Amino acid sequence: MEKEKIFCWIFDGLKRLINNNFHFTISEKTRRNVSEAMADNCNIIEFLSDKGYIEFGANFQESTTNLYSGYIDWCHKNLLTELKKDTFSSWLKANSEKYSIRFSTHIKTDNREVRGYKGIRSRFRNIIL
Repeated sequence: MEKEKIFCWIFDGLKRLINNNFHFTISEKTRRNVSEAMADNCNIIEFLSDKGYIEFGANFQESTTNLYSGYIDWCHKNLLTELKKDTFSSWLKANSEKYSIRFSTHIKTDNREVRGYKGIRSRFRNIIL
């Protein structure tokens, strides 16, 4: 009985694959599960969705240093372990298109140009007393 059900499941999958010209499809449920798993494994996604820390807009720009400072503060307040600077920066570069931001070496801050991103702004300001 169980073998027959497994065979039917495999056969149905094969028919679907043939009907899709041998292209695998991903269900919406699977997409949601993958997205949730990614969020669980990368707290940068949660950080970028926190409107108290981050704003997106075509006219915004922010240095990577300021973004990372906000991320560190956000992690500490949420009792999460922050990723290393290089990992944070690499992740932003790799996912910049998804968030409609663009890496630049010409972000103006304190009368000089530094590395950062256009299309994003940190609401966090590290105030040193």
